[in-house]
Amino acid sequence: MTGDPLYREPSSWTTYSGMNDQEKEERGVQMREVKTIITHADYNQMTFDNDIAVLELKEPLVFSSTVNPVCLPSSSHVFPPGMPCWVTGWGALREGGRTSSVLQKAEVKIINDTVCDLVTEGQVTSRMLCSGFLAGGVDACQFPIQTGFIACAVYAAILAK
Repeated sequence: MTGDPLYREPSSWTTYSGMNDQEKEERGVQMREVKTIITHADYNQMTFDNDIAVLELKEPLVFSSTVNPVCLPSSSHVFPPGMPCWVTGWGALREGGRTSSVLQKAEVKIINDTVCDLVTEGQVTSRMLCSGFLAGGVDACQFPIQTGFIACAVYAAILAK
């Protein structure tokens, strides 16, 4: 969820947890209204630094085979370059292409901060993760629909226990 002020009105949002295909009516999808949107106090609309928000739902979710809690890393956790991570979303499958109705998943690797700073011309701050492949082909940046979630190997291993 973005911290952008244009998206801060809770009544404008409904969550669909457990959804895989946006064009099919799926069993187990949990629809919830949003009670509160808590954005980062230091969100910068120009640089997108601290672009994160937490949604408080009006009703709790029921965990199931398709709805699970997410493990968040500590703020001091270091993600080493080359670490495998997975991005998910319904974004475009190719640059300039249509968005997908089916939830997509792609493996990307964490990119070294120095290299990332060079290729993005300083647009990625120390509070952001830089991931993908320098040769291209797989990413999560088909603007305006970008992925909302990245999970890395260390946390996938914890979830599997």
